[in-house]
Amino acid sequence: MGLFGKFPGAQHAVGIDIGSHTIKVVQVVANRNGYQLTHAGSTPTPAEAVKQGVIDDRPAVAEALNALLRTLGLNTPWVVAAVAGPTVVVRQVRMPIMPEHQLRKSITWEARNHISFPVEDSAVSFQILGTSTVDNSPQMDVMLVASPRELIDSRVDTLEQAGLEPIAVELEPFALMRSAIEMPGNGQLTRETIALVDIGATFTQISIVSHGNFVLNRSVTIAGNSFTEAIAGVLGIDASQAETIKETETQVVTNEVTRATLTPVGQQASRALEPQLDELVREIRRSFAFYDYQQGPAGGAQGVDGVSRIILSGGSANMAGLTECLRDQLSLPVETIDLFAAGNVQLPVGADELQGQVNRLTTAMGLALREPMLEREKGRPR
Repeated sequence: MGLFGKFPGAQHAVGIDIGSHTIKVVQVVANRNGYQLTHAGSTPTPAEAVKQGVIDDRPAVAEALNALLRTLGLNTPWVVAAVAGPTVVVRQVRMPIMPEHQLRKSITWEARNHISFPVEDSAVSFQILGTSTVDNSPQMDVMLVASPRELIDSRVDTLEQAGLEPIAVELEPFALMRSAIEMPGNGQLTRETIALVDIGATFTQISIVSHGNFVLNRSVTIAGNSFTEAIAGVLGIDASQAETIKETETQVVTNEVTRATLTPVGQQASRALEPQLDELVREIRRSFAFYDYQQGPAGGAQGVDGVSRIILSGGSANMAGLTECLRDQLSLPVETIDLFAAGNVQLPVGADELQGQVNRLTTAMGLALREPMLEREKGRPR
């Protein structure tokens, strides 16, 4: 679902994920065997250029993006971008059954009940999910999506400054859902209730997808920067040094025996992470509890499955021991996205090093897949 869109049908559009820490770029094309990765890369986001999801220094980001595109040899103008953060709202709402043209007028009024910012300054979109009966009254189940227009405008303006044509701006969790669940070969996942936990630099997005339907999204501030700041504070070092230690010497551990195998610095760093990780686990549990409440008898639906597994993505998903820690704490299977190994997306010859970067590229990959998957869906026999 796009919050902003035009020029449909650009099958070779580039997915661009502009984060506060890194800019990621991916291009994917459809082929007989599925999808082929043609270009992928990343570059650091200029310092302080992105704050709370809004691109403040647009010329600097546009310049960095252009440099990356030149390095990758990409000259396709069409791109798909995404927004995310605490101010982005995704809600399932029930409304009286009405024609779609009438719903377009009514959804803005409904949005006022769910967003904390002026609806006049927002982009509001919706998708009709189906119908249900509540108290013998037929209702429409509608997914409501709203974002401050500033989030979207800052990306569109930056991309246009870079000489690009944004064909859509959608939500990051929808791109993740495309990469993690909707790909061919993932049929089993469409029959489960999955939690997507994307640990970025500034925010962690916790999304729940049940039987292929997006049902819940929350954004929390326990994320990669929180981990880095905790290590920096305990060790008395700057953020750059702490980031290096996080990536090379730190391991998430659940017992002192394992911790004793780390370097002295690694032991201190792992202890520094414990309060942050405890809070992240609490937020994930809160998300599950809210989903259970929303989908249970109080929410009008019965017999709905609970979360059956967690799929991790984002730069900090690679942190050693994190998968095992969350598995132990939440008593659920925890895994990372394995796009290339599953054969869903073929790598170019000689690009095996991208296998280890898939967690960082997942959102950009989902954005790049948007147009080829839509075109393939249109071509399927009904």
